[in-house]
Amino acid sequence: MIKSLILSLFITAAVSVIAQESDTLLTEREKAFRDSIASLNMENEILVKSQEFYNSGIGNLKSAKYDAAISDFTQALKLNPVMVNSIYNRGVANLSKMEYDKAIVDFNSVLKINESHYNALFQKGMCNIGKDNKEEAIADFIEASILQTSNPDAPYQIGTAYFYLGKYDEAVQYFTKCIGIDSKKAAYFNDRGSSHRMKGDYQSAISDYNAASRLDEKAAYIQNNIGSTKKIMKDLNGALASYSSAILSDPVYYIALNNKGVILAGQGKLDEAMKAFDAAIIGNDKYAPAYNNRGAVKFKKEYYREAVKDFNTAIKLDPNYRNAYVNRGIALEMSREQSAACDDWRKASELGSETGRKYLVGNCSE
Repeated sequence: MIKSLILSLFITAAVSVIAQESDTLLTEREKAFRDSIASLNMENEILVKSQEFYNSGIGNLKSAKYDAAISDFTQALKLNPVMVNSIYNRGVANLSKMEYDKAIVDFNSVLKINESHYNALFQKGMCNIGKDNKEEAIADFIEASILQTSNPDAPYQIGTAYFYLGKYDEAVQYFTKCIGIDSKKAAYFNDRGSSHRMKGDYQSAISDYNAASRLDEKAAYIQNNIGSTKKIMKDLNGALASYSSAILSDPVYYIALNNKGVILAGQGKLDEAMKAFDAAIIGNDKYAPAYNNRGAVKFKKEYYREAVKDFNTAIKLDPNYRNAYVNRGIALEMSREQSAACDDWRKASELGSETGRKYLVGNCSE
């Protein structure tokens, strides 16, 4: 028994010695090779895990689960800090959350790694649009457009930014560039038409709107724009026809319905105008101008109390709606509520309404 135990201990010790001394059987080159293989295996595991987080982030991004996507991309970057796609897509998730400054940090990080990354430049421009930094956005989009000269997306954003800055010549220039790249896109002609209209070049505007309409016959907004331009040109019948075409394409297109109602009311066709405003409100019950205009028609029909209700709704939807305060004041005056009428004209005047100021000065004692 003792002999057996001793033999067992000896064998165990021998095995232990062999295990401890096994490395001495490898050359230094073999040890280095073994260590490099282990290191590569570890790196591959890290890369695989990073890719798993990235794939999860893409799934969450597509599902609009932006916080989860940001978390996934951040985890991927902890494992692989130079994974450009994770940085970029985290920026996209932040942009989707309107976290513009965070998104810009991500897009700038991408550009430090790859200064020719078109999408990072483009999305950085979109962030600056979101921040209302239109001049900075234009600079971003110009850089992007240099990288992809045959892509109209950046020039289109430049044209749009210039339009909102009131630089209509520049807007026309860039929308024309878009048309040169893709002459089949209705929006490019429509927006160039709107730029011409803002410049007072109504014939060019109509020409562009017609071109847009030929490319997209069912686009109600284009027919509405034609109608609005014809109205400015005093072609009221033409305007009505265009608004009717817009409504035919989209029976609940509330803007065209409202615009049609305005012309009908101006022509004294009050019942037809009322129907148009009713339909506009059905199309969008949050559209304050339709309530204001319907209230004006009710006022003309001498339904003063009903008119006040519509003006109330318009003001509730838009507390800074100057014309609605003026109109409600007039309706209240006709209802013998002079004090309330003066309050409305005072408010309209405070909001910058010259008409409100005139009613206040002429009818109210300060």
